[in-house]
Amino acid sequence: MNLISLRQALHPQQSLSSLSVGLTTGAIGVVFDLSYAVLIFSGSLASHLSAGIGLILLSAATTRIAIAITSSFPGMVADLGSVPTAILAWSMGMVVKQIPATAASTEIFATVVATIALTSVLTGLCLLLGTLRMDSGLGGCHDSNSPAPLGYSNAIATVAADIKFYSLIDTRRQPQ
Repeated sequence: MNLISLRQALHPQQSLSSLSVGLTTGAIGVVFDLSYAVLIFSGSLASHLSAGIGLILLSAATTRIAIAITSSFPGMVADLGSVPTAILAWSMGMVVKQIPATAASTEIFATVVATIALTSVLTGLCLLLGTLRMDSGLGGCHDSNSPAPLGYSNAIATVAADIKFYSLIDTRRQPQ
């Protein structure tokens, strides 16, 4: 960013409009993010809703900041998606369903957070491979003119990995 574009970006009129757009989209985003947290952390996870809200808000803030800093489009606004969140909530329900009823609430919460973290890392890895054009072996479907380097097949693969992850976490305890 050169000095002239920095001056234009910091011009009071430009700054005021950017600030108002940022506050408006941020406020709307927080409402959506709260509903996503309630969707994911419901049922047997309801006792951990406050921690879930914190995790979702941190995730959304990280997403917004990363897009704002790295986007090549000025004024780009990003937020968590409703469809992936619904899929994540469903898959977390499947994870919780596999955990024995005798498991402690904190164990269930830790398992769900670990699953979400693993899914996030796998999704990030797929996005990185797609960005580097190394996703052809993963079934990525992109063409050289597409601004989105990663096909939905890789995103679906990470959801499938998330759903299968519950089978790796065996919290069932054998009687002693």
